[in-house]
Amino acid sequence: MVRTILSILTVAAIISGCSVLPTSEPHEIYHIQHKAESLTNATSSQAHPVRDVSVRVATPYSSRLLSNNRILIQPGNGANIQAYPGVRWADTTPVMLRDYIVDSLRTTGYFKSVAQEGARVIAELRLESDLNSFEVRRTNNQVIAYVQLDVSLVSLNGLNVIATNRLQASAPADSTDVDDVVQAFHAAVAELSQQLNEWLYASTGQVG
Repeated sequence: MVRTILSILTVAAIISGCSVLPTSEPHEIYHIQHKAESLTNATSSQAHPVRDVSVRVATPYSSRLLSNNRILIQPGNGANIQAYPGVRWADTTPVMLRDYIVDSLRTTGYFKSVAQEGARVIAELRLESDLNSFEVRRTNNQVIAYVQLDVSLVSLNGLNVIATNRLQASAPADSTDVDDVVQAFHAAVAELSQQLNEWLYASTGQVG
C-alpha cells in the first residue's frame, strides 16, 4: 500500500514538474514573402519571351551567423552584429530568401519552370548562391537594411559555370524599431530579387 502511494506521488510530482520546467522565450514571428506585381503575363511575355529552360533554385550557402532565423543588426562604431531579442524570422534566413526567389521567378513567367531544391523536377540549370549579408546597419544616424548575394548559374551536373554575379540591395528604415526594420528588409529583398530576375534571364540567353 505504501509502495502504491509512493508510486502515485512520484507520478504526480513528474506531471506537476513538467509545468515548471524552463520554457523558451516567446518570439514574435516575421516573414518576408514575395508579393506579385500587377504586371500581366501578356505584358511580361512581350518584353521577355519565355526561355525554354527549367531552373532549380538551391538554398543559399551562408555563414553560421546567417544560417538561423535571428533578425540581425550591426549597431555601428565597429560593434559586433547583434540579434533583436524576442523576435524571429519565420524560417532560417537562407530558406526564406530561397522561397522568395522561387516565388518571384515563377511570377515573372520568364522560364519554362522554376523549382526549389529537393523538388522532383528535371531542370537543365541550377541557381546557386552565397548569402554574404542580411542585416540592418546603423551608420551616421541612418538605419539601412542590407542584403548581398553572390550568384552562380550552372548546368545541372555542376560542371559548367555559365555566369556569376554579385547582387546587393539596401533600403532605409524609419527607425531601429523591428516593424520598421522588417519593412526595410521587404524593400531590399524586393530590389535584390528584381536584379536577380533580370540577370538570370539575360544569362540564360547564353544557353543553347
